[in-house]
Amino acid sequence: MMRMQHPETGREIVMIGMIHIEKPGFFEEIRLYLDSLKREEYVVFYEGVSRGDVDSMRLDTVLRKFRRVTGINLDRYYSNEELFSSGKYTLQTLGNLGLTTDRDINVDINYNELITEYESRYGEIILTDYDRQTGLAEKYKRRKAGREEYSEWDMTNTIREDAIIEGVLNSHHQKIVLLYGVSHWYALYPPFMDTGYEVVEGKPYPSWKPKLTKDE
Repeated sequence: MMRMQHPETGREIVMIGMIHIEKPGFFEEIRLYLDSLKREEYVVFYEGVSRGDVDSMRLDTVLRKFRRVTGINLDRYYSNEELFSSGKYTLQTLGNLGLTTDRDINVDINYNELITEYESRYGEIILTDYDRQTGLAEKYKRRKAGREEYSEWDMTNTIREDAIIEGVLNSHHQKIVLLYGVSHWYALYPPFMDTGYEVVEGKPYPSWKPKLTKDE
């Protein structure tokens, strides 16, 4: 956890690096901490690539293009029954973090926006016969040509991080909690520092070490 503050505006950003699949107690601990911050009028900005408001044909295309670049279908990955059947591990959800869509804000972009931006920067993603013929729920083997031609990192990280930074900096909220995966940490906080924010609590590395709730 790291808290930053802008010395001129007093605006605050609390960054919390997340692990999306963990033991249930991990998410309960974070939920309690978020609750304490909300009582101080912080608004939580969280990640989550959504399907967006597109027709089924376009959605099918963008999901296949995302899989072409990354090798994964997130819906299939997060519905892995073998991974969650024991109850030892669980998936991060809005519910187990105490988040709601009417108060908290998804600052991420949707699949259609992601693919559109990727193609505007790096060129069209060309689907092969294998991409078209392999169902989205089926096992998919990423081909060597795809790994060499397309950048998975730009798809899963760079483009989304740019959108997150813009969303936070342009927000009117004075107190923000940025809840994001640890893999994004080192790309997210430097731009805030560049605009004048200073670290006032914690250290600039992605470990989850809060002081728990304010009530303790």
